[in-house]
Amino acid sequence: MGEIYSCHRDLIKRLHVLNADKYAAKALQELPFCSSSEIRNEWNFTCKVQCPDPHFATAVTKLQPKFQITCDTLLDTDESPEVSEVPMFNFTDQCFRDELYKLCSDDEPVPNIVHYVFFGIYELTFFHFLSIWSTHIIQKPCAILIHGNTLVSGPLWDRLVKAATNLIRVRRAPPSDIFGNTIHLIEHKADVARLEAVRDFGGIYMDSDEILLRPLDPLRKYDFTLSHAYDYNLSNGLIMSSRNASFVNIWYSEYGTYDGEVWGHHSTIVPFELSQKHPHLIHVENKTFVNPDFEHVDLIFEENFDWRNNYAIHLFIRKYELEHNFTDIRHLNTTMGSVARHVLYGCKDICSD
Repeated sequence: MGEIYSCHRDLIKRLHVLNADKYAAKALQELPFCSSSEIRNEWNFTCKVQCPDPHFATAVTKLQPKFQITCDTLLDTDESPEVSEVPMFNFTDQCFRDELYKLCSDDEPVPNIVHYVFFGIYELTFFHFLSIWSTHIIQKPCAILIHGNTLVSGPLWDRLVKAATNLIRVRRAPPSDIFGNTIHLIEHKADVARLEAVRDFGGIYMDSDEILLRPLDPLRKYDFTLSHAYDYNLSNGLIMSSRNASFVNIWYSEYGTYDGEVWGHHSTIVPFELSQKHPHLIHVENKTFVNPDFEHVDLIFEENFDWRNNYAIHLFIRKYELEHNFTDIRHLNTTMGSVARHVLYGCKDICSD
């Protein structure tokens, strides 16, 4: 019975996608072309534009590493020669940490290094690509570190490594415990791993469905930054931290009372409570990293939200049923569509073809 229900559900989903595509194609034909003023101010998307080529279409097509880390602890992989040119180091490699920090440090407390944590992910999805590409093209980081226990691959990974020359793989296993407390949920393992990443390297942590919309450089002057998702919590989907920041160390130490049965407490409620106790150690943004929030995903999936005041947006892909690609996203008349076009084409408006 479960298999029948699953097949029936998948069939309905496919029919929904086909009907949506037909409706979108008809609606696209009926849209007029935008004037320049409409392109600037339009958030209901009642007109269309001629979109430029995607950024990555004109990006470098040969791997040319931005810098050379001189440590002799570079790890070998069994991948194809092209993809294996993405360097890989162990998370605990002190030489790698020191070399990277030296190469990527500037006058700001938070180094321009971006971190992702990919546990159990083998193939890069469209939304993974969109997130990483948004940081690459908008933040222009010195390095993008992919922390994980698997070798991510696939067509989109191949496309990414051809265009982004600052990728580094960081091999690490999901943490199994913290301060003697066993961690069972993979989400909680990732919560701990992201704190360890920004604590030990410094930089910017991004969830794999967090999309950057404008540069974070104005916030790199603070030792530590989080944003509200709700008034009573702070989101950990985007974290900015100097290396060994006081706030991240205090937050990490609070995991001594970690209870795996309580969802989200140490990842969102604890940092909010700590921000009330230690306001001098943290800069708090008012929902500029997460807006709309988890309870209003319809504004992302079904409507058009004006995100011009956001630094970033969380797409909450785990609640989204549809798949997208570089073609259909050009005509998607939702916040999801405008965000993807902004990242891929530098133009949020609906494409004419």
